Amino acid sequence: MIVKLTKRRLGIILVVLILGSCAPPSRIKMEPREAKWVQKMLAQMSLQEKVAQMVCCRVKGNYLHREVALKIFESSITCVKNQGGLLPLDKEKSKIALWTLSSDPGGYFAGRAFIRSVGEIIQPVSQFQADAFTGQEFIDQALKELEKAEVVVIGLFSRLRSGKGSVDLQPRFIELIKKLAHQPQPVIAISFGSPYFLQHFPEIDVYICAYRYADEAQQAAARALFGEIPLQGRLPVSIPGCFPRGHGLLIPRKN
Repeated sequence: MIVKLTKRRLGIILVVLILGSCAPPSRIKMEPREAKWVQKMLAQMSLQEKVAQMVCCRVKGNYLHREVALKIFESSITCVKNQGGLLPLDKEKSKIALWTLSSDPGGYFAGRAFIRSVGEIIQPVSQFQADAFTGQEFIDQALKELEKAEVVVIGLFSRLRSGKGSVDLQPRFIELIKKLAHQPQPVIAISFGSPYFLQHFPEIDVYICAYRYADEAQQAAARALFGEIPLQGRLPVSIPGCFPRGHGLLIPRKN
């Protein structure tokens, strides 16, 4: 069936793409027929477009698009590096330290959906959350607790905000991850923002791109980490000096 691209429909698509790429998941009110049509169009988009449009469409109080968004996120999660075949983790035996580092002021709870989703699968032996305001003494204490863990899992969060001027990680977090990369435990870093974070610490063992802050992305990343869903995404951009556009390791779902 050929769908006619009216100005109204084209406008909806543009709004979804713009909000999806520049803001947190947004709620767009539209008629049920329009929402279904947008979902169909989104399902046919390329990976780059899919990553840009993760928006929950509000239809008569229900988030009709949430299930579709979750499926697209699951198919987009990209394993860029898996040194030593560390993934998927064994949810029965893995002793993990779970960290979330947000480079945003006031972003302390940015990774709560990831923490919650991992907690539904396995109980971490230690857990730590930090944002741009977290004191060094708390980071030092968290480092001491790493001796309990066999693997360190770090969720990385940073978004462009007014007055911030950058989507990059805080320099002290970059140095922290470099330090962790030389600890005995392997490090798994998951970017819930820019895929370019890897350029700062190419020596880490595992690097996964989830691309967005959305709860659906955090949930999908947690499931992929433990093999509940396959890792099958591809990089929508090149990471200079590291990996080319289109790179992505295929890691099947764990039986």
